Amino acid sequence: MFRNLIAISFLITLASANNGPWTLTTKKSGLINKVRGGSLWKDTSTITVRYHPSKTETNWSENNHKYEKVNNGWWKNEWFTMTEMIEHDKENNRINVQISGMQNRWIYYLENDGKEFIEHLRTEEDTVNLGHKYNYGVKPIEHGKFKAENLPMPEELTRGDPANGVYGFRVALQKEDTCMNFTNAISMKFDLEQYFDAVSVRVYLKNNEVSYIEIPNLTTNKEAHIENIHSFNPKEETVVLGLKDKGAPTSVLGRKFDQSVSEFFVGGNKVADRRLFLGTGTTGAEGKKLLKFLVDHANYEMTDDSKFRNYHADIEADWECSCHSGNSEKKAGAQGDRRRLVGAAYYSFIAFNMILMCCLLVGISFAYIGTRQSSRGPVRW
Repeated sequence: MFRNLIAISFLITLASANNGPWTLTTKKSGLINKVRGGSLWKDTSTITVRYHPSKTETNWSENNHKYEKVNNGWWKNEWFTMTEMIEHDKENNRINVQISGMQNRWIYYLENDGKEFIEHLRTEEDTVNLGHKYNYGVKPIEHGKFKAENLPMPEELTRGDPANGVYGFRVALQKEDTCMNFTNAISMKFDLEQYFDAVSVRVYLKNNEVSYIEIPNLTTNKEAHIENIHSFNPKEETVVLGLKDKGAPTSVLGRKFDQSVSEFFVGGNKVADRRLFLGTGTTGAEGKKLLKFLVDHANYEMTDDSKFRNYHADIEADWECSCHSGNSEKKAGAQGDRRRLVGAAYYSFIAFNMILMCCLLVGISFAYIGTRQSSRGPVRW
């Protein structure tokens, strides 16, 4: 009897293992939010979703919503139904879903419980029951074995778009310039950075190495080359990315003109260096992943601090690409091998020169001795 109870409890637990609640990182989709996408104000939110499979009540439009979005404060919880996936944005690791009951949303599937929730939507039966009584022109979906459509398979929920060499990371960045120093100080002191949205940085690869990165901006996105990674702060868990404008003129005259214009408008840095946060939370975790990716595909200078090397060596990669070398330790080992080869060649060259000098000294000595002997006069008895 006791064993049967254990077995029943196990089956119930197994059946409800992926029935929530889920914590999701989402962003409202649509034209208005597309316009707001470049703004500094927070436009993503972390929400909690509950699932009520046995719910039978319908609303005034005879829609039986089984998903509940938990709201804080005085706001009532919202009930909704997800019917299908509209778009899969691989570069930014998110899908756009059609929702009845509230506004359509992007779901970031690499953050929090995104993957588990999408798998639940893909496999759970009888989640869509919409009467649409007063929504004229919309065909009702009667009660039955209906579920959300066109959702990706688990193997499709990976980072970035490897086929095109583009990888996205939703991280927290801050500008390293005089204009932002005061804002950064306030942010660190009063923890105001939580009111600013993280940015979705896209990294573009070429020949197995980082070509450039794209950073959302207030007006247009910034494209920049990485010149170096420096100023690692293990206590605050931050590191600075030294950036250079991808479209900067290559001629001396062009650079001087561009510098003059940028000095007039933004203090001389057309693309300011960015400080990358590696701390706690989802953006902190994404920051660590971005750092690992940049180290594994580096073609620029990096700080040689042992703390920095140990820090990024412990970060686990979660991407796939034909160019991925496996881990940063292999790259560091290869760089160490190259340094050792260069050192060996250098010392071999010094030794060879020393031998040549010794040979030259010996030759000079023999020549000098021969000259002295030949200059002696005849011996007189």
